[in-house]
Amino acid sequence: MTITSPLSYVYDGTRCLGFILKRGKLGFEAIDREEASLGIFKTQTAATNAIFSHEKSPAAKGGANIEGPHESSNTASAAAQ
Repeated sequence: MTITSPLSYVYDGTRCLGFILKRGKLGFEAIDREEASLGIFKTQTAATNAIFSHEKSPAAKGGANIEGPHESSNTASAAAQ
């Protein structure tokens, strides 16, 4: 039996990419770092993969509050400028 937390964060190194919420019988909801839902998935692994896939998509790189090359910026530092 696998026990999962109701809230899990997804990191790439020290950068938070998003988080996953356990939704009971529905499954797991993947949410990006701007708190936009990416959908509900049957497994936590599938939700995690959705966050990583979303992060690599061109739409995620061109999002609001992100300036310059995506790899060198994050929402918090861009919003502080």
